[in-house]
Amino acid sequence: MAEKIVSRLIESFLIFLIIFSPLFYGSLLALPLSIIQLISLLILSLFLLKITLVPSSKIILPSAISLMAFFLLLVVFQLLPLPSFLATLFSPKGTVLTRAYLGSTSLFNLSQITIYPFNTKQELIKYICFFSIFFVSLNTIQEKKQFERLFSVIIVWAAILCLYGIIQRYFVLERIDTSSFSVFGNKNYFAGYMCLIAPLAIGYTLACHNHFKKITFGFLSALISASVFISLSRAASLSLVLSFFIFLLLLATSGKNKAHLWGVLVVALLALGLVTIVGFEALRFHFLLFEGGLRERLSLSADALGIVKDFPVMGVGLGNFHLIFTIYKISTIRGFFYNLHNDHLQLIIETGLLGAFFYFSFLFKIFKDTLTHVKLRQDPFVKNIAIGGLCGCWGLLVHSFADFNFHIPATVFLFWLILGLINKCVYVHFR
Repeated sequence: MAEKIVSRLIESFLIFLIIFSPLFYGSLLALPLSIIQLISLLILSLFLLKITLVPSSKIILPSAISLMAFFLLLVVFQLLPLPSFLATLFSPKGTVLTRAYLGSTSLFNLSQITIYPFNTKQELIKYICFFSIFFVSLNTIQEKKQFERLFSVIIVWAAILCLYGIIQRYFVLERIDTSSFSVFGNKNYFAGYMCLIAPLAIGYTLACHNHFKKITFGFLSALISASVFISLSRAASLSLVLSFFIFLLLLATSGKNKAHLWGVLVVALLALGLVTIVGFEALRFHFLLFEGGLRERLSLSADALGIVKDFPVMGVGLGNFHLIFTIYKISTIRGFFYNLHNDHLQLIIETGLLGAFFYFSFLFKIFKDTLTHVKLRQDPFVKNIAIGGLCGCWGLLVHSFADFNFHIPATVFLFWLILGLINKCVYVHFR
């Protein structure tokens, strides 16, 4: 009884975070971010309480979890006060910078690998909170009704945000600011969030047996997909098209019937029809500027490679990209860049090649494990949901080569939640 109560509480908190996290500019502000972190830690505490109350509870530990543990330990190692000779061994340029700007501030001549520990501590807390969402969802959600509730809340709430954004942008005449969309402060943040959900929504539609439910969620899937294009985010639009292509490819190679393939195409055509309501002219104009935007992002990435060259092993410290990029920026693009428009390269800069190896190896193994078990399953609910979730996660990762989705708390939370749910789903055999 106690185990069920705790499980229900955890599910309720997850649903609250799904609804709350995108409301205030994707939780970029300090207060909503703090609320997400506190609730994430509360969810982890409830899970630990559940283990205490029911010692016989089985804890699921994927083989890849050691890689994430190594990644987190590496970040902790960045914060440790080390003897100068050891800090110089791991980060010679970092030691030089520390001495040049701060001088010798330690009585015992100790140094840290991170160039600014405060930022690294903040980012470490974020990673622990969001990874705990993955871990707890993997160990708590196990009934089909729980999966259906969580996935339906994600999809319906996303559709509401899309509808609000479209009305706000195209039907409220007083609106002046065109850089934001819906409740997000930037259209690219919104598009990345929806790019993660759209394939999942299509997978859920294909998994529905009830015809009314299938039609309803099919329309919601088209609305979410169309909103990515309507938001005028070029990179997200291309990433979504790639996700659709991979979705169709996985369906074709997994022995699905032609009705499911046609279902995806019908949703894609309906999304195209919704885009025509607001017109293609604005989208065409933005894509005409695609080459210029791509050139700027590549130029910034080329500048950032200089940091990787000087801090190859351990990086500059998690969360410290903006503090050092100004020194290496040689392009004429104006502005202060708090984040690089390339999440993956920024992670290499901040945690080094070693940290990036642990992090991306973890993701690779989780994706491989999920995809392998999808091919072994016959349950249409499991197959469609898992394929949709995988394509959404892959689409977000592709989009993050041109943006910084993994620095938007609402998007990061949802990514880890979906990844945990689909990885658990492929192992569960529903009655």
